[in-house]
Amino acid sequence: MVFKCTDTKTGETVALKKIRLEKEDDGVPSTAIREISLLKGIKHPNIVELKEVIYSQDQLYLVFEYLEFDLKKYMRAQGPKPLPREQA
Repeated sequence: MVFKCTDTKTGETVALKKIRLEKEDDGVPSTAIREISLLKGIKHPNIVELKEVIYSQDQLYLVFEYLEFDLKKYMRAQGPKPLPREQA
């Protein structure tokens, strides 16, 4: 789940991605670990910035820069045709 939130310290609007951790001994899902490690090492104007990782016993939160853009809606409107290179 992703929520639009406000950082109470800075007033900045951020996207908060909530990842539920199962009550098992599995710990953090491998997909979340991959996402975190990839995004922490990437700084590019066309890739959303991972600002912070917050971990508690049963929840993992990823704090991202907030983008005012609905990619899913845009892709539905475009249909199955490929995007031009400059748009991609």
